[in-house]
Amino acid sequence: KLNPGKEYMSHFHSAETNYNARRFTSAAKDYDLAYNGAKIAGNAKITKLSLDGLLASLGGNGVHKKTINKYLMNAYVAFVKDRPTAKENNKILQRLYSLHMDKKNIGKAEGVMYQFKTKFPNNHSTAEAMLAKIMDHYKNTNNEKEIIGWVKRINSGEFKVSRKYAKKIKLLLLTMQFDDIEKANTKGNKKKALQGYLKIYNAKESSKEAKKNAAYNVATLFHQLGDAERTYLWSIRALNLMSSKNTRRFESSFVTIATELFNRRRFVQAAKLNEVLLSKVCNKRSRNKNNFFKNANVIYLAENDYLASERIFRQAYKCRISKKIINQVVTEQIKYLVEIKSWAELEKKIEQHEKTSSLYASLIYPISVLSIAYSESGRSEKSVELIRKMLRTYSLAKKRNQTIELEALDAVAKIKLEKLKIEVTRLELITLKFPENKYNKLLQQKFAQLDRVTTDALNVLASGSGEGIISSYKILVASYDKMTSDITRFTPTGKSLGYIKGFKDSMKRLVEPISKKAREFRTEANRQISRSSILSSSNAWFLNKSSYDVEYFYPRGSILMDRGGNK
Repeated sequence: KLNPGKEYMSHFHSAETNYNARRFTSAAKDYDLAYNGAKIAGNAKITKLSLDGLLASLGGNGVHKKTINKYLMNAYVAFVKDRPTAKENNKILQRLYSLHMDKKNIGKAEGVMYQFKTKFPNNHSTAEAMLAKIMDHYKNTNNEKEIIGWVKRINSGEFKVSRKYAKKIKLLLLTMQFDDIEKANTKGNKKKALQGYLKIYNAKESSKEAKKNAAYNVATLFHQLGDAERTYLWSIRALNLMSSKNTRRFESSFVTIATELFNRRRFVQAAKLNEVLLSKVCNKRSRNKNNFFKNANVIYLAENDYLASERIFRQAYKCRISKKIINQVVTEQIKYLVEIKSWAELEKKIEQHEKTSSLYASLIYPISVLSIAYSESGRSEKSVELIRKMLRTYSLAKKRNQTIELEALDAVAKIKLEKLKIEVTRLELITLKFPENKYNKLLQQKFAQLDRVTTDALNVLASGSGEGIISSYKILVASYDKMTSDITRFTPTGKSLGYIKGFKDSMKRLVEPISKKAREFRTEANRQISRSSILSSSNAWFLNKSSYDVEYFYPRGSILMDRGGNK
């Protein structure tokens, strides 16, 4: 009151006292009054000190939020105005910008951004970050008009940004256009949606992300329209732009597309799509990874493209495909190589997997086929080596109680039957002769050899092969009947009729168990044919009642016949 012209000094001293007493709310009020008074009075020193004190007070602990809202923005404006070249303006303008953005004063925020750009032209990253928030606001409010305006300013050079950010702004506009396309698609206007996605995909400013999304949407639209060819082409384009994470996100859609391609008999396209999908999720967790691997392999093999199957197979362990699926594919590859008679490649594949215990049962038949092929080509030593390998593999599979296919059992039985036939030949070579002591010795040898034939035949029976079982019974019945015949028909020479009659009576009693056993073998063979539904080339020997044998073959394109060999 005594000196009205110095009132601002009183407020300044009061503010200083409150500040030192940590009463920041009161200090802020007095600093503001001091600043305004000093400004009018032209006291530059107190103007500067009051503004510094005001900003310091507003940053103090416990200052009321209401006080901050009242003074802070004006304080920032005043600071920039009073000290246009101060280095602190870098932070002050950023804070002032944030205050305007918080209050949704987008126009004022843009003004502050321009100020910042003018004062700090080299700080591109901060200016672009400010613009990004403004763009986000326009995106959230669906203000496409303002974004188009900013794209024009950037293109004209009115507001300079980095190339990277200029592309990002243009992408934002494209993203908003995506939303419009989605709306058209939702309403069933697929033509407009396709045109929109194609425009985005072909646009220069479209990023990889935009192209990826556009390509995927084009693929799904063509799938909905039933255009298989374009569905495949756009699926591949989309996948080539996708990361593993993206692929896993859309995995179920691509599975549906691949299945539809297969159903439409576009087998190669279905295989290639599965192959690309596998490469995308190879090192990631994926519930469909095993199916991608298996499907691609099986389809390629069906299309006679073994090289493509091998190309994918080389990724099996890298992609951590399950052992079960790997074994299934190996089995399919081996079957294919057997079918096309690619012996060198088959041998290579067998050698790669012959120590895989879970594949023992699957390797038996292919090894036997390879053995026959080498035998027919004159490579007998190699053939014998493969036979040993086949029997060893069979033994290992049996020890592990693996299920062995019938064709593999037949192959093993065939080898064992060859050994059995050798023993039968040895039996037949033993010819009974007199004198009596020599006859008895030869008879003992004949019975011992018959035991060996029986033991080997039982070994063939144990193989479980239908062909082996009936062939073994045939050999047993024939051998036992022949034994009976050889003994009963033998007549000693140079002996009396009484001796001969006694001799034959004793031999008749001797062979009676053998004859009975032959009948039992025949009965059991017939029972096995009927009970186990065995289809063997030896069936006719037991079932055919005519005076001649019937033999039949069943290669590819076989005809239907009964167990007796009749059509």
